[in-house]
Amino acid sequence: MRCSEPTLGPEAFKPTCHLFYGLRVFACDDDRPKWSGHKNQSVEL
Repeated sequence: MRCSEPTLGPEAFKPTCHLFYGLRVFACDDDRPKWSGHKNQSVEL
């Protein structure tokens, strides 16, 4: 599934990564980093 659909709103609110990706409901095929928990405090998947 492609998760990089256009996001409306200011740049500051656009997603930059996936958090808690190990608990995901579906896989996202995009270039954003995926973290097992909190960003920079867990393993990057």
